[in-house]
Amino acid sequence: MSRSKFIGIMALVVFAMGIVLVGYALAGEKENIKIIERNNNELWNLQKYELVDELVAENYVRHDLSAGQDIRGREAYVENIKQNMAFKWVWILDPMNATGDYVFARASGNGIDPATAKPVKLTCIIMFRLKDGKLVEDWVQYDNLGLLQQLGYKLAPPSEK
Repeated sequence: MSRSKFIGIMALVVFAMGIVLVGYALAGEKENIKIIERNNNELWNLQKYELVDELVAENYVRHDLSAGQDIRGREAYVENIKQNMAFKWVWILDPMNATGDYVFARASGNGIDPATAKPVKLTCIIMFRLKDGKLVEDWVQYDNLGLLQQLGYKLAPPSEK
């Protein structure tokens, strides 16, 4: 076999391997999106807390500035969901994007203000990290100002002294 023919065959093999690897990565990303959809629909919306071991890693960490500190572990994650349910949120995820172990989402929560029974809406941006088919870490940023305005709070400039 000539050298150029050998190089051509090897290039074709490397190209085919690349296609297989890309396909494998895309399949993993699609699976990660499905896990996040289950987390949203079953843990948050339906409060099926018995699924937490299946969907969330034991060493899970949520980075949420509005919580004041990181939320660590499965029990704390479930407790955080329960605390948020005072507003009876139903969360809807916009179409998500995934890159490797990361899934990026925008979520809209429709809830009820427990003090007035009026409907409220809250949006957030979340970056999830998954490993071995489980949620390991996420970073969330809520539109808390928008929620406070719906609850009747007014934004005022600081007073001069």
